[in-house]
Amino acid sequence: MRMAMEAVNLGIHTIVATPHHGTKRFNNTAAQIERRVKQMNKALQSKRISLTILPGQEFRLNADFRHQIRKGHARTLANSHYLLTELPARNIPEYFQDFLNFMSRSSLGVIIAHPERNSAIIRNPEVLQNWISQGVILQVTTQALVGFFGEGPRQTASYICRQRWAQLIASDAHDSYQRTFYYREGLQKIEEICGVAYVEELQKNAEAVIRGRQIGAQGWI
Repeated sequence: MRMAMEAVNLGIHTIVATPHHGTKRFNNTAAQIERRVKQMNKALQSKRISLTILPGQEFRLNADFRHQIRKGHARTLANSHYLLTELPARNIPEYFQDFLNFMSRSSLGVIIAHPERNSAIIRNPEVLQNWISQGVILQVTTQALVGFFGEGPRQTASYICRQRWAQLIASDAHDSYQRTFYYREGLQKIEEICGVAYVEELQKNAEAVIRGRQIGAQGWI
């Protein structure tokens, strides 16, 4: 509830909740997320907090991705066609291209969460160009842009924005005391790097996702 009130104070009215799934510590299936989001929205309404939570998930990519998706455990963002996908921290899996091919055949879009924190991408961010050419969406985080994760992720996030490769910006907020939203600070950093028009484009893209539209188009094809 503290995070919800902080969000409202920042002028945020809608949040896509993206709990981790498929990590060593967390497994939050689509059904569990749907149930908990409904409970949270009821609690917010009872306390008259003007915030809406939409269901999502941060899907940790592993070799079992086909089974997880076919069984319905994966949860797209806000009932859209986009799956927020988290890569391992240190490498790009050898099956990543197979994953992209599978998602394309399944008419699902891929959003890569915080690519700026992946060690392989920090070393060679140019690898992202090939993914973008295949329709992959990159989502950088406000936390990285303000230096929360150190200089490597900060520089990489800034570079991704400077190249106009990022199409979404997210807070990746986890709590109300340390990994908070950094909302205004993050947007200010992007405006300093790329200008206000780019910030507005990122915000429009976020709205497209929650409305079930394809980023950069009027409808999903």
